[in-house]
Amino acid sequence: MPHPSPQHCGSAFFFCIFGGAFGIALIVLDRRHCEFSELHGRETSVAVKKVTLGDIGKLPARLWVLSCIISLYYIGIFAFIAVAKDFFEGKWNSDSTVRDGASFRSSVVYLMSMIFTIFVGAFVDSVGRRAWIMTVTCFMSMPAFLLFEFTMLDPMWGMLLLGCTYMFAASSMWPCIPLVVPMELVGTANGIATSLQMIGIALANMLVGILQDAGPGYYPGTSVKSYSYCMIFFMASGLVATLLSLVLNYLDAQSGGILNRRPEPAQTQVANTQSLQPVPSERRPDGPGDL
Repeated sequence: MPHPSPQHCGSAFFFCIFGGAFGIALIVLDRRHCEFSELHGRETSVAVKKVTLGDIGKLPARLWVLSCIISLYYIGIFAFIAVAKDFFEGKWNSDSTVRDGASFRSSVVYLMSMIFTIFVGAFVDSVGRRAWIMTVTCFMSMPAFLLFEFTMLDPMWGMLLLGCTYMFAASSMWPCIPLVVPMELVGTANGIATSLQMIGIALANMLVGILQDAGPGYYPGTSVKSYSYCMIFFMASGLVATLLSLVLNYLDAQSGGILNRRPEPAQTQVANTQSLQPVPSERRPDGPGDL
């Protein structure tokens, strides 16, 4: 196994320091926010219930279904991108444009997310319907793998489609977690969802290797085993995620439909906020005669 170069180690060290600087900035801003709130008489502390392991059993079914959807969808992203470069170089070996640009094509999903997810997130916030957007997102991941497996079309098109689904997944799936669990269990719920996601991806990476070894032959002119069985596996993951998304929509409808609720107009939000403000003491009724 080749050892990492000093340049790679230096880059990794730089990004660790860069990320740590943002963590320090967050602490400073949080303290300034608390000082500002205290100065203006605003409540800064929030009373939360102490969490125990027994509370995990109280988490709603929607969270578990949502966690499975997240795990299955991200299998088709992370496990595929891990082998995308090798796959592109093998299947499109005769196309020098694709072969030489395999690294760039395998990174398109992340590049799109880096630039456009903020706009996609704003769109999802403006329309709501997160559970239905999630369903469409999972469903639209399958055509990308159909393009990869059954056509010789430049894989850039499939990667662009995957990139679009990836942005909508990040903007619709994870924000659903705080909406379906009590506030004091949000951290626990996020931990469960992330753990299931990582378990799924770890098992999927091993399964991809097994499926490739069992693949039907090699790509012409290369020593790369076929990824046909892997593409079928990724499509199956997308299909199951889509079906579970339909189940989530049903469960959400039975529980009040908060995941698909449209955002309230700004005027309504202001009115609701004002209605929750305490009545000033000089205007509060002193007795039955003042009611």
